[in-house]
Amino acid sequence: MTSNGSLTTYTDLSSRFGRPRLLASNRKLRHLRGISLRNLSLASPPHRASGRSIDDEALPFALKSPTSLLAISEDDLHHSKSFSDLQSHSDGKSPVQEKHRRTNGALRNTDKTSPKLARPKATLQRQDSSPLQRQQGAQDAIHRRIGDIFFSLHCADEDEPVYISEVIERSMNPDFRFFDLEACGSAVTRQGSLTIKIWAKATSSQEWVYLVELDLDLPSLQYIGKTLEGFRHPFSDNCVIFHLEDGIYISPTNVLVEQTGQPVRADRTPTHAEPTSSYDELVRLHTLSECIQDALDSREKLISEINALITEDKDRFSAQDAITSAEDSLATIKRSVITQRRNLKAARTTLASLKSSNSSRRASISNGYSTQKEEATQLATSRTQLSHHQTEHKTVTNAITGQRRRICEDLQSIFTIHPIPHRSLAFTIRSLHLPNSDFPSAAKDADTISAALGHVAHVLHLLSLYLRISLPYPLAPRASTSLIRDPISLMPHLNTATSKSSSSSSADDRTFPLYVKGSVFYRFEYAVFLLNKDIEVVAGRLGLRVLDIRQTLPNLKYVLYVGSAGVGELPGRIRGGVRGLLRGEEDVNGTKQSEERAKKDTARVKAVETGLKVAASKEDMGDERKVTAASSLKGRLMIS
Repeated sequence: MTSNGSLTTYTDLSSRFGRPRLLASNRKLRHLRGISLRNLSLASPPHRASGRSIDDEALPFALKSPTSLLAISEDDLHHSKSFSDLQSHSDGKSPVQEKHRRTNGALRNTDKTSPKLARPKATLQRQDSSPLQRQQGAQDAIHRRIGDIFFSLHCADEDEPVYISEVIERSMNPDFRFFDLEACGSAVTRQGSLTIKIWAKATSSQEWVYLVELDLDLPSLQYIGKTLEGFRHPFSDNCVIFHLEDGIYISPTNVLVEQTGQPVRADRTPTHAEPTSSYDELVRLHTLSECIQDALDSREKLISEINALITEDKDRFSAQDAITSAEDSLATIKRSVITQRRNLKAARTTLASLKSSNSSRRASISNGYSTQKEEATQLATSRTQLSHHQTEHKTVTNAITGQRRRICEDLQSIFTIHPIPHRSLAFTIRSLHLPNSDFPSAAKDADTISAALGHVAHVLHLLSLYLRISLPYPLAPRASTSLIRDPISLMPHLNTATSKSSSSSSADDRTFPLYVKGSVFYRFEYAVFLLNKDIEVVAGRLGLRVLDIRQTLPNLKYVLYVGSAGVGELPGRIRGGVRGLLRGEEDVNGTKQSEERAKKDTARVKAVETGLKVAASKEDMGDERKVTAASSLKGRLMIS
């Protein structure tokens, strides 16, 4: 960074605003975070201002030398004039006096009486304009400075832009949203150069204008600080500001740096005469000018001769052009004919395949129609048979339901279940009390509980056979020594024991006793639990829901009660067992005999029940043997 006297150059920016964290050679696209724009200008570049020549001094951002600054600051700057208007030394002032008039490097007008020509101001030109014209001028100024704008970033090796910003509407100093180029890959983020293309649209226009295209290297950017608040220098038109990780950067030619102090002035009066051109140089320049003019004349002569030759042979050239055009047209037509023949062949092949496909489809349709007619005939026959089958199905269903009702009624009359007075949910089966899965006095009433569980197992076994219900836990009804088996539960201790013992021993381990004496108590309790689960399964098949599976006799009573419920009288029992059911017909005499025998059995059962009640009232019925004997006698009478 340099300075001459008090003249500040662009390289002084780093000393004013601090140093960046990143070195210039380390700046890459991955460090770029955002872009802003200042002093948007949509107007075309202005023409050369009056009072300046067409040279480098007309550039708005050209570096100012001390001599140029001195020339700009002088008051008597004017346009160059012809030789007749130049002032001569005959006005009474010698060169020495003229040089003496230039003091301290500044030009001053010593003639106080000479009039000073002032440039007309722009405000004077607006005094004669109307308010409408002034309003239109203000609106035009706003339209030149405010518009819609967006930008795109491009890299050297990428055909498409790596980033396109959002559109900011009606803004003069837009700040675009920050972005991250990591998604573009390392091939983009490691580059140090980019191209920025800025597009703008005025508020009064509908077309986008290609405003700025800036090719730059990130190491060439100038650091101006961490934020824009501390930067007090004016920006140029369409100044692009770059936001990097360590601060804000601009291009060195996008800022007008304020100059402080007075520039160093130089004396404009030459101290000696400077030579211009010699006579020989002027002669050579004249000769060169003549040679150039001769070359131009020769070119014009050749052009005219060539045009004359072309005009003379115009007919021959036109015929040749026509032949060439006809040959090109013929070749194009031949190619088109070949292409069309190829397309025609392909179309014929496609047509043949479509015809064969259509014939096969017609055959399939005719077969489908014939099949549909056959199916319609069968459907009419099936509809006629459907009503008959529905009637038969309803009759058979009613018969099955009636037989199931009769079976449940017979089981309920054989294995009578009665509640115990003044005790909630306490029932007896064939006068044997069975607690609801609570056996505190199991050792005392072991025989009674075992016999009652045997009756329950027998009833469930018969229900599973008559109602065709598969019990998950099979039963082996053996009166007071009944058993139940668990073939589905996982028993880890049995899996380890199976490898060491035989299959018969493992099967015994899955069989649980429904009696108390001679068995492990927890296995007995588990057997009662499995029995209750079987009752729950039977109730579910009948559409019932068991509230508490521990209530063995209440649930069984509920199942038998619902199973025997129905509309109408109970059907009679078909004699002959399975053969009678298969035969389906029986003479009237056999039916009457079966009905009479059923009446006699009912009378005998009632007589036995009456006798048992009388005996219970006269003698002590606490004797378990008497109760068991009476119950077995009653069962044999019912079965007979």
